[in-house]
Amino acid sequence: MKKWQVTLIGISTAAVMMSGAVYVGLHHLKSNPSNVHTEAEAVTPKVDAKEQLEAANDFELTRFKFNFYKAQNIDAFQVDYNDTRVLIGALPQADRTKALHSAISNREEAAKAIRYIHGNLNNTVGLYKNGYLETTGYGHSTQAAEQMKDGIFSPDSLTNHPELYIRLAEVIDNEKAAQDLRDVAALIQIGNAKRDIQAVIYAHRIIHDLDGYVFNRPDEGEEEFGAARAANGVKPALLAEIAKYMDRINKETA
Repeated sequence: MKKWQVTLIGISTAAVMMSGAVYVGLHHLKSNPSNVHTEAEAVTPKVDAKEQLEAANDFELTRFKFNFYKAQNIDAFQVDYNDTRVLIGALPQADRTKALHSAISNREEAAKAIRYIHGNLNNTVGLYKNGYLETTGYGHSTQAAEQMKDGIFSPDSLTNHPELYIRLAEVIDNEKAAQDLRDVAALIQIGNAKRDIQAVIYAHRIIHDLDGYVFNRPDEGEEEFGAARAANGVKPALLAEIAKYMDRINKETA
């Protein structure tokens, strides 16, 4: 109990009935002096609407760094939110942004995130290459392909949120790579809106080159696509192809 208030309702019978409660309350306050408040302290201060909104959105996200790539699956990491475990991708946007800013604050953390984003996009492109999105032929159907897309473009997946890549661009400390990541953000947005696997394929190629040839594993011999400005093996023709694709989709949806 946070506060005790003893009210004298009257004398005689009422006073006798309250005596037990008074004793218990005084005993509690004596053993918990921090619970004693004055009448002035008990007055609730007026809070404007803006402060109330900020307070409602102020859960603890800065007490520790979110190691959301800990399980080597950036989409699978969960946080404690409103007394339950929630995927970061499923958080309300404002709180998801807080989580991202807490988790990704420098180039090193951004590079690690890019590595695990690459892994997730590998899985998606693998589904496409292995025919899981085909709509004709034995074992395939439009319904099955659309169900597969439901998983690929799930809003609960952090990798499907453009602000992830915008945050990476903000802290990556490499302007060419930052532009590459802004392109990925645009492609992810297109992919979500159009449910177009081609957007994901282009995003994967950029992330692949940033991971394998700019930040994390330049000597492991993976084939470079040439889709990232920041990589030495950039191919202007592929950059132009990606830009043409984004421009066409944007014009179609304008």
